[in-house]
Formats: sequence, structure tokens, C-alpha cells
Amino acid sequence: MMCGLLLFAVSSAGHVGCGGAPAVSTSAGSTSEMSTSDTGETEELSEAHLIVPMVPVDSFALTPVFDAPELSEDQASATLRGSLSVDLALGDEYPAAVDAALPSVWIIGCGSSLEGGFEITDVTVDRAGLTGSSSAGGLSLVVSEEGDFVVAVRGLLSAEALGSCAESLGGASLVRVELDLAVTVRRPEGVELDLPLWCRDEAIALVEPGAALSGLAVHVVDLAGEALYPANADRERPATIEVFAAAETSLELSDETLGIGGLVATGVGSLRIRSNVGDVGVLELVDPGMIDEVELVYWLMGAGGGGLEVRSGETYGAKGWARTSNSISPEIKAIRAGGARLCSSPRLDAFILSGATPETCVVVDGPGDGDSSSGGTAIAKSARVLASGLCELSVLAPEYAGGLGVEVPLSTTILNAESLTSF
Repeated sequence: MMCGLLLFAVSSAGHVGCGGAPAVSTSAGSTSEMSTSDTGETEELSEAHLIVPMVPVDSFALTPVFDAPELSEDQASATLRGSLSVDLALGDEYPAAVDAALPSVWIIGCGSSLEGGFEITDVTVDRAGLTGSSSAGGLSLVVSEEGDFVVAVRGLLSAEALGSCAESLGGASLVRVELDLAVTVRRPEGVELDLPLWCRDEAIALVEPGAALSGLAVHVVDLAGEALYPANADRERPATIEVFAAAETSLELSDETLGIGGLVATGVGSLRIRSNVGDVGVLELVDPGMIDEVELVYWLMGAGGGGLEVRSGETYGAKGWARTSNSISPEIKAIRAGGARLCSSPRLDAFILSGATPETCVVVDGPGDGDSSSGGTAIAKSARVLASGLCELSVLAPEYAGGLGVEVPLSTTILNAESLTSF
């Protein structure tokens, strides 16, 4: 049974779970205390627990964007004007002193990128609370208080270094650079969960045990609830978060660089995600037997273009093929349980591809050869078209629908198979 909606909070209050008892965050241990008995006595319950630490960053690169150079009236010099913005977090976990490299610039008016940056001659900040200075290849910034700052960066660049933009300068040999860097400094006061785009409108966030959560992320917010993406923290790990689950649930990170997006959970019940300032969100592990719908396409792959979906009852290739592969890739577009789309990525080992017409299309290991624009996720096997005629394939997920399985068949006719591209 599904329990409750996806809950978000950035207060310090505990989340009230399915049973009505508040879940209390613990340290690195594996137990939490909950007052659940009729007598009011405190019971100690075992929990699975995973910490995803925040990763500080003290150096990063910025790419300023400039308009085309503006010539002076006497055409003896030109000016490049541009702007850029960056967020920085203020707090004990976040570096106060950072280096912002400027390895390249982009000039919109000329459609060109300039490698090597420019020579910085002056750096000024419009108010106290942030200091800035030039450093080798960029800027050094030191934050001490919250606020909105403008760092005026001025520099010089030789006309020859502008590449294709230099043609519009006439006889100008000196190019002045004026860059205004808007710096937003805030103290993170909360953490919010970013669900994958495909399930953000669902009333409950469902994930399949053992499946990847590659579209999942978190971001920090300031006191006003505004999202903050600080450059002085790793984009995928901007805050330390903890995941709690039932004791029998296995929690692991398949890839630490993905932060919470690398979480793989195997078990039952809820995944409660918390930060040091309170609840972040709740995910519900759904039993595979409750999954009852698989949206899948069979994609005849492209060879530099020319791919298309093939459907049952249709005939394809009457006029031959151009830039189309002989690989058919079954690709999953969505998985649903009770009408709700799962937030997790497809668990590829849950799907079995079989074929009934090996003389025309044969099942092979590995994804297909060629290009796909279906927007789906390819399963672990594909099919290769060998000859013209009827091609019958079937993808089965035997664990789904209460163990009865969910099957997506294909029965299609492909003509002029000899003109398909073979890799």
C-alpha cells in the first residue's frame, strides 16, 4: 500500500511517516529513537542509514560572455563589454576564499570563443563583505557576509587575439575589457529535492528497488526559499544529506560523484531524506509486483540519421533504406504502477528480449548499433535484421504485475533489408 504524498520541508521538525510516529535523524549510527508505545516509553528501532557528504570547492572556472567589440569614435581602440553571475554559499562547510579562473571568453557578436582569457588590470567590489583581486589566470574572491555584490573586472586584450572579431576593428590595436561579475552570497538555510523531470507531477515519488536514480538531485535554498547553486560546492553534492530506511533495506551509492543521484536502494518501505536543517523529501520503494505498465518503443536505429519507430501490423522499407541501421533497439519510455510513473530509471536486468523469427531478425547481446532519438532507455539486448520479411519480437518483464509479467510484443514486416546499414 502506498503511504502518503511526497513531502517537502525545510524546518527542523521530524517527518510524520505512515505509522504517525516522527522519524528522528541520528548520527552515523544505525538506530533512532521513537516514542511509539501506549505507555509513552521510548523504543529504539534499527534503521538503514546512508550519509551523502557535501563536497566543498575552492576553485572553479567561469566563461564570460561579451557582445561584439565597440569601436571608439577615433577608431583607435575598442571595448568588450559583458556580464556574468555566480552564487557563493556562506557557512562553516563552504570555502570563504575561492579562485575563479577565466580560461576563455565567448563573444556573441562574432560567434567565436577566445582561449587564454585576457590580462586583468583592475578589480573593484561595490561594497564591503566581499573582496576581490586578480590572480594567475583569473580572480581571487573572499566572502565574509551575505549580500549581492558587483565585481568590476577591467582588462586589456590585443586586437590580434580576437580572431574573426578583429576584422571589424579597422585600425584599432587596443581592446579594453569591461566585465561586471554579479556575485550572490547567501547562507544555505534548507535543502530541497529535485525529482527527475518525468515524475515531478506525480502525487507520490515511486522508485523500483535496485534501480538507479540518475535523475535525482538536491539543491540548497536561502532564508527566503530561493534556490542557490553555489560555485564553492560541488553541483551534485551542495549539502550533506542522510538517507534513512527500514533496517532490511540496502542503501548504497553506485557513483559517489552523482551525490543522491547515485543512490540505489533495495528493500521495502520509505526512503526518508534529511539534512541538518530538517526533512528534504520522501521516496517510496514500490514492489516490482505492483508495476503494471511498461511504455516501450522498438526503434530501428539510424546510421547517421534515418532511424524510426517500428510498430506491430505495419510494413516498412518499401522504397528501400538510406542512413538506417539494421539494429532494432527496444527502448523504455516509462514504467508505471497504478498509473503513477516511477521516478527511478529502468532496471535493465528486469527485461528479457526474445524473438520468434530468427530467419529475419535475431536477438543479440548488447544495445543496438546506430543512433536513436526515441528519448527512451535501451535494454541490455537488441535485435539484428538479417532478411526481409516478418519480424516478431517480445520484451517481457516477468517480475511485474504480481509475477504474471508485463509483455510488449512486436510483429512487423521489414522490406528491402539488404539496403539497411550493417555495422
